[in-house]
Amino acid sequence: MRKGFKTFLSLSRHYNVRGMVFVTGETASLVADLLRDAVELGFEIGSHSMHHRSVVDMTISEFKEDLRASLNAIEEACGVRPRAFRAPSFSLPANNEYLTALRSERIEIDSSYAVGPHASGCGVSEEQFSKLVSENESLRLIPVRGLGPGGTVFPGGGYFRAAPGRSFTNVVGSTKSRRLQVLYFHPRDFLPLYLPRNTLQFSKFLKSSIALGSPQRKFQFLARTHEFLSTEQALTLDI
Repeated sequence: MRKGFKTFLSLSRHYNVRGMVFVTGETASLVADLLRDAVELGFEIGSHSMHHRSVVDMTISEFKEDLRASLNAIEEACGVRPRAFRAPSFSLPANNEYLTALRSERIEIDSSYAVGPHASGCGVSEEQFSKLVSENESLRLIPVRGLGPGGTVFPGGGYFRAAPGRSFTNVVGSTKSRRLQVLYFHPRDFLPLYLPRNTLQFSKFLKSSIALGSPQRKFQFLARTHEFLSTEQALTLDI
């Protein structure tokens, strides 16, 4: 994880890339120095839960405890208390009770919703997302939208790692509107080979562990041809 994170920060520094870094509470102390480096580069530090446990597998009480523990651990590690959250695998239920729990911990930004048919099974429709936005005006919801035919290609993660460079960058480049588009990366995406500890379906194993095109080259191309925004800049755009 550290090697991939350091590579990402080095590339970000070179290309003046800004954005958000989501980290789990249990790993924050292991990369505390890199989180501080990210803050100095202008990145927002957010919570990615305490133990990377799917929110749909928690009760609301367990979710609140997990969230609070992650915020405390991240603040202790790097001196920044997150105001942003992303649930593991886009697993935050489309339920106002969970968004209220985020606000109770002074979370101002959430990027937990995948809009479109995401492989995790946790994707929401545009109608569902619009309803959540209208009912939670004090919480800024920043979605990750599926692109390409049927909105089935999500711009990051395993899609970024496994898709041939030209195919991935063409899909991302096809978005011409002023609407905010979120790209997301994992530290492992910047490694030449990653062998996951968890038992995965064969297709997910391939997507997670094999790079068909150089992730670094793809990132460099995107950084040269697209504008990566800071959190404050992103919040000025339509979602």
